[in-house]
Amino acid sequence: MTEGTEEFAKRIERVVEKTFEAEGETVHFQTVRTPDERLPTGERVQLKVAIGSDHRGVILKKRLVEYLAELGHLVVDCGIEEGQTGDYPDIALRVAEKVARKVCDFGIVIDAVGVGSAIAANKVKGIRAATCYDVESARSSRLHNDANVLS
Repeated sequence: MTEGTEEFAKRIERVVEKTFEAEGETVHFQTVRTPDERLPTGERVQLKVAIGSDHRGVILKKRLVEYLAELGHLVVDCGIEEGQTGDYPDIALRVAEKVARKVCDFGIVIDAVGVGSAIAANKVKGIRAATCYDVESARSSRLHNDANVLS
């Protein structure tokens, strides 16, 4: 059974909150008004998502990989593992190339802020990476700008 957009957003927020709490930090999400969006009942789309992070995003990446897999999506990990180091531009390029070559439908890049990864990913032809900090900016980037990589 598919879930509503707001419920999905809340689940993602809980994953992010738990990740920050595990690191002794807190994060607060703004409440935004969202349109009443519904997916057709019973229809589940399986996406292939490229995901990568530098060392600052490894824990969140791991949780997002697990969450996306729980939803039935295929995940291609283009990043590093815990304890490894890697430069965000290289990781962003790997994710962007998977999306540009249509190996994956969408990409997610995680680093400290997200802006650098978006800049690096946008150097790849056909990529429209957007740095988003809440559900509304992510939705707007996808609907109005056809973003295919989230940072």
